[in-house]
Amino acid sequence: MEAEVSKIIKQKQKFERMVITKEEGLELFADNPFKVSILTTKVPDGGRTTVYRCGDLIDLCRGPHLSHTGKVKAFAATRHSATNWLGDTENDSLQRMYGISFPDKKMLKVWKENQEKVRCLVIDFLMFARRSLMRSKHVKKRQPKALGSSEENLRISFSDPIMTETTPSR
Repeated sequence: MEAEVSKIIKQKQKFERMVITKEEGLELFADNPFKVSILTTKVPDGGRTTVYRCGDLIDLCRGPHLSHTGKVKAFAATRHSATNWLGDTENDSLQRMYGISFPDKKMLKVWKENQEKVRCLVIDFLMFARRSLMRSKHVKKRQPKALGSSEENLRISFSDPIMTETTPSR
């Protein structure tokens, strides 16, 4: 994906904003049921909407955009996701790609470093929250159950501040 975007950047393709009527949009996107649905439900009869052309691609979009793709100096594909049209599992599955661009490579490098720092902080927070939750769930269970209970096959260990239950070795 990044290699393809790099080719488009080198071509300095222009972004052309076009205002079209709802009827022109329905004709332009007649082979795309998703776009037809958007135009039908979001643009009033007799109304207008905007599309952007970049190279061979024409798409519904509010814009604005850069004047041309050559202004992008650094790009990274960040993630992708799948969903169903309108969030309904009975509808078609759609794929979405996410990316980010910067006017220079140094800014992209800093952004990536910051994303890694955030990822580490989130992991640390989730681990802390998990430990706290486990402690709160087991505070009342600090005493082992009497022998002969339904849990007699379990050995209870108090060595860790969080009580853990393990199956004994056989």
